[in-house]
Amino acid sequence: MKIVPLTASRREKAGKGAAGRVRRTGFVPGIVYGQDIEPLRIQINTRELTKLIHGAQGEHAIVQLTIEGDSKLGGPAMLKEIQHDPIRGDVVHADLFRIDLTKKITTLVPTKLDGQAKGVVDGGIVEHTTREVEVSCLPTAVPDFLAVAISDLGIGHSVHVNQLVVPEGVEVLTNPDRVVASCLAPRAIKEETVVAPVEGAVPAEGAAAAGATPAAGAAPAAGDKKGGDKGGDKGGGDKAAKPAKK
Repeated sequence: MKIVPLTASRREKAGKGAAGRVRRTGFVPGIVYGQDIEPLRIQINTRELTKLIHGAQGEHAIVQLTIEGDSKLGGPAMLKEIQHDPIRGDVVHADLFRIDLTKKITTLVPTKLDGQAKGVVDGGIVEHTTREVEVSCLPTAVPDFLAVAISDLGIGHSVHVNQLVVPEGVEVLTNPDRVVASCLAPRAIKEETVVAPVEGAVPAEGAAAAGATPAAGAAPAAGDKKGGDKGGDKGGGDKAAKPAKK
């Protein structure tokens, strides 16, 4: 991993209010510690830090830190933790850890998918489960990423941590049986089947076709009083006798 230069300046005041004022001036408040040196409050140019963490090394970059006004406080360091605003995503704080380039460190390295899984041709879906693995090595030997070869990955198969190709001098500490990527079968889409009526088909017994008109002269259905008894009364049927006058 390439060591990138990073410049910072001392930050005298601590606290939430002081940190907010630092951000409003275009800087990110931070702290650097480690190597038995007193922790130092610092501030880093927001644009410079944002550019660094969006580069190839990401949020675990190794830097050659320079402290303005005091060359003795600088030296190699590693980005240990970057805090972001939960809504806007802006960098709001940075922790840096001093390192010795001659001693091994433990850090996280991203995994990167390489190739197109053959299972995708058959309709499968690749799921990238483990996006970072923990490694131990010298600071100068930290890889930018570990490639995950998925060209031969078929549906129902997976690539595990122990299948990663790791550079010499790098030890992977993550569980070797952990799944890094897998190819999943596509989910079946259940569709409701609507059966269209067949022209000329006879409806089932007791079921009348919607909108059907009875044939001329056909007897009305049982229980249908319209045009039946009621209509007969209106058509001059027998009327009730009137009581005789006394």
